[in-house]
Amino acid sequence: MPNIRSTDVMAASTIVPNVVAGSAYEFLRTPARVQVWITQEAGAALGDVTAQVQFGPEVALEVSDVPTEIAAGRGPITDDPPLSDEIVAAGDRILLRLTNTDAAAPHTARTIVRIVNLA
Repeated sequence: MPNIRSTDVMAASTIVPNVVAGSAYEFLRTPARVQVWITQEAGAALGDVTAQVQFGPEVALEVSDVPTEIAAGRGPITDDPPLSDEIVAAGDRILLRLTNTDAAAPHTARTIVRIVNLA
C-alpha cells in the first residue's frame, strides 16, 4: 500500500500546483482506492490554506478549507475521515493543489495520500 507524505511551506499568496508532481504514483498504474488527508499548521486560521483534489478529469474536492492540525507538527491523522476517498481508474493523474490565501504570512500544509491498488 503506497503512501505519499509531503510537507509544503508556502509563502504568502502562493500556490502549490500539484503536491504529488514527480511522484512515482502521480499517474496510477492500476485501479486504486485513493484517500487524501491534508492539514494546515496549528495556529493558522480556517481558510488560510485551501485544497483542490482531482483524479484524472474528475474533481473529487472543489476548493475547500484545509483543517488545522491538533498539535504543532502533528499533521493529518489517518484515523480521521479523509478529505477525499475515491476509486480512481488506472492511468488517471492525481492532482492535489494547495493555495495559501493569506496575503501576509507563510503557512505549512502536511499531506498524506494512501493508495490501495485494486488489481
